[in-house]
Amino acid sequence: ELASLCSPETQQPRVNDLISSLYTFLFRTVISHEFPTRIEQVKTRMAEYHPNEGFYTGPILDKETRAISVNLARAGTLPSHLLYSALNHILDPKHVRQDHISIARKTNESLAVTGSEVSGHKVGGSCQDAILMFPDPMGATGSTIVEAIDLYKPFGKPKKIIALHCIVTPEYLKKV
Repeated sequence: ELASLCSPETQQPRVNDLISSLYTFLFRTVISHEFPTRIEQVKTRMAEYHPNEGFYTGPILDKETRAISVNLARAGTLPSHLLYSALNHILDPKHVRQDHISIARKTNESLAVTGSEVSGHKVGGSCQDAILMFPDPMGATGSTIVEAIDLYKPFGKPKKIIALHCIVTPEYLKKV
């Protein structure tokens, strides 16, 4: 799917279909590895027939986890919306938020990328102890994610910062 997404022949609506499929897999992987769980006992449908055995006891996602999906307006809009929707289904929606940052590449006279520039944002409040997530398909230079993370510094210290990219460059890895 990633190879197909990267292909110059791939056009809409296939681009959005591939982004949706790739990010669904990525979200599930990240949430299962990075989000807190707690041990809980849950009565199952089998409890009616096996009163002493009809329970699941084990880890479940902590639904009280605070999570923020950040829309980096450009290619991050669809992935952020998908993440926001998914988080609202698996966490308590009162702890889920979507923020928006209008951010673009900054270029010089020869159109070489020199950084990123925020032209506006809607941050819905504190990110203290939240899992702050940036779903953005391409980590190219690293300027966008660094600028976005810096924007959140006055809003508290998140529990975790997670960038979710489909592909990154060596330049991105060095900068971030």
